[in-house]
Amino acid sequence: MSNWTLHYYFVPANSDKSLGKLENKFQQGQEHESHKESRLNNDFLGMLVHARPLKEMLTVLAGLRDKYELLALTVQSHSDRLSHLKTEHLDFRWFREHRTDAPVGAPAL
Repeated sequence: MSNWTLHYYFVPANSDKSLGKLENKFQQGQEHESHKESRLNNDFLGMLVHARPLKEMLTVLAGLRDKYELLALTVQSHSDRLSHLKTEHLDFRWFREHRTDAPVGAPAL
């Protein structure tokens, strides 16, 4: 005789109730999983629907970032130029105030 023989036993009434409860819970679990899977599918489809506007938004953001970088470079360039002009002006004032070839009593330029 094999170790894998099938034995039938007498099942009492309260075991039938327990078996019914287990079957009910199993069915509820399957329904819950089905609803969960359906919800995930709907969420995924929703993301796909919103992917195109998101892609367009990212394109716009990239363009804005490029414009921001261009503006930052322009501001930096102007800042450098103003700094250079200020230095030239201060050097010229210092030279004008300290020059030795000007006649005594001559007004400052």
